[in-house]
Amino acid sequence: GENRTGAEESKALHEAPPVMWIPLAVLAVLSIFGGWINVPEELQASWVGLFGVLPASEWLHHWLEPITAQAHHIQEVNLGELSHYSPFGGGEVLWATISTVAAGIVVLASIRFVGGQKVVPVAQDEKKPTGFAKVLANKYYVDEFYDRFVVQPIVGASRFCWKIIDARIIDGAVNLVGMLSKGVGWGVSMFQTGTINTYAFILTVGVLAILGVTLL
Repeated sequence: GENRTGAEESKALHEAPPVMWIPLAVLAVLSIFGGWINVPEELQASWVGLFGVLPASEWLHHWLEPITAQAHHIQEVNLGELSHYSPFGGGEVLWATISTVAAGIVVLASIRFVGGQKVVPVAQDEKKPTGFAKVLANKYYVDEFYDRFVVQPIVGASRFCWKIIDARIIDGAVNLVGMLSKGVGWGVSMFQTGTINTYAFILTVGVLAILGVTLL
């Protein structure tokens, strides 16, 4: 479709550099043949292997035989026929056929129902989506769910820690210690006048208080 980014954003668009697309190209080529490295004989003899035209390719299976031979022997001794049992009953050809037919049906259905339609962004579409189309347009409401149950609780907890625990409790405790120290210092400074007469008077009052307590 047409580029719907802004003029400034479109200037930053560029092709992927070789350091990115060359490894992907190598992997793409290898993926064409990679699935044929260890194809079972049943698939090789079916339509998947062109009824035996394509060569058998259990290379990986036989390559690991020296390593897995002892394990297979232990399985056969302890399990007998169960060691060769497949949980889904085998049927590689059946499953390959089902998956291929299903993929073909999806492609044909997409061409039939979507191929001739012009894709219009939801924001520019005059007809608002309804039903399941609305769910798809809103991306299954994943963003709304994430915002409601993850983002907002974390933001609320962060604000509580900031405004209550940090600003009031922690800062309040620190500020209280400072205020107490300042108050005690101010109270003591009332008696530190630098005048000898004041110190002599306080000393006399203190001595009299001690004598009074002692005599009582």
